[in-house]
Amino acid sequence: MFKTNAKRRHLFLVAAATLSLGFVSLASHPTQTQAASSKTFSASQTAGLTGYYSSTKAGYAFHWKYLQSSKGIQRVLIFGDFKKPTVMVAVPTKLLAKAKTSAPLNLRLRPLTQRESSQKQNYSFYIKKQSATQFTVKLKSYSTGKLPSTSGTAYRFTRTSSSPATKLTNEWTRDALTKTYTKQVNANVEKQYQEALAAGKKVADPKTDATTQAKIKSTVDSAADKGVKQVIKNFNYNV
Repeated sequence: MFKTNAKRRHLFLVAAATLSLGFVSLASHPTQTQAASSKTFSASQTAGLTGYYSSTKAGYAFHWKYLQSSKGIQRVLIFGDFKKPTVMVAVPTKLLAKAKTSAPLNLRLRPLTQRESSQKQNYSFYIKKQSATQFTVKLKSYSTGKLPSTSGTAYRFTRTSSSPATKLTNEWTRDALTKTYTKQVNANVEKQYQEALAAGKKVADPKTDATTQAKIKSTVDSAADKGVKQVIKNFNYNV
């Protein structure tokens, strides 16, 4: 059980290619053994993969993180659904099968929620290695949110050494938050407008009033900026 509340819950948010000429060395042609090994996981990798795994098309990413817990240093998985946007923390509970061949790495995990003690649902998912940096992962929607799974829609994930959070928030999150906040602010402004009319006050229609529209845009942009920063912070788990 983690020491801080932030480490016990879902973090939901209101938001070179080279060109060579001349002779080609024989060493540049991978042997069958080299090609096969590029699609297998080493013993150290099965304990927990390094780097960040992301799919721009899916708007999704995940990575492993070391955290201090009552049991000592514990490794957790951080999942980011940048379309929603939602960040989820899960504990890998079991490695179901070590990949001695090109078979997928099969992991089981348990999401951490605010009701951690009563959370009994475990989820399994596959990571299939295509190359040193390319992997195939299936995503599926559950009641707890979208998670990698043994079934669902397959996406190509790329492994990078740096966090993809900024790229994915610019690609997906900012627009999603802007739409959500715009809807919320417009609803609040319209409610205030109708209340003012009912009270007999003479007020400008917010839908056509330039000053009100400018304030709405400024409010939404500010909220979206804060939301994007929070998504990035939560995914990188800088708590």
